[in-house]
Amino acid sequence: YYNLRSEFKENTFTIRRSEIKVSGKITDDIDFEVMADPSINTSATNPTILQDAFLTWKPGAGFSLRAGQMKIQQTYEGTHGSSEILFAERSQLGRVFGDKRDRGLVAAQEFGDPKGFAGKLSLGAFNGMSDAISGKGTDTNAQKDFVARLDFSLDKVQKFGVYTLQGSTDVTDKAS
Repeated sequence: YYNLRSEFKENTFTIRRSEIKVSGKITDDIDFEVMADPSINTSATNPTILQDAFLTWKPGAGFSLRAGQMKIQQTYEGTHGSSEILFAERSQLGRVFGDKRDRGLVAAQEFGDPKGFAGKLSLGAFNGMSDAISGKGTDTNAQKDFVARLDFSLDKVQKFGVYTLQGSTDVTDKAS
């Protein structure tokens, strides 16, 4: 299940996840977030403890544009921060697919009534390196990944939606 470094294990007690996060506003319409997890076992395929580092521009009217290294939005849990996840024990589907990160850009448009029926359309383009090096290195992939999500909520209680991921290859660009 978990690839943890030995210094995070003691007498069967394991620190499975620790999160150091800094977030804030640069201007009224530009936010930033940087998050690192020191319990990550670094390797050639996961060279850094840095998980997220991105800027979000929110010019208004429910539109936002996010650029940087982030989760690639394959699961609902992957679209929210860990502080918003209800249960510590998460599905393996969420861990295997939802927690993947890559460098890219996501444009989103929110619509509707947040207290009633609301929705959010998100379109993203990523380097396509999430399987090769956890999205944490130089882009050598000829193919890019494209994600589209349509999420809905009804009275903040019911949540449902659909998504698609197109691309997902680690094939090297032989032309360069």
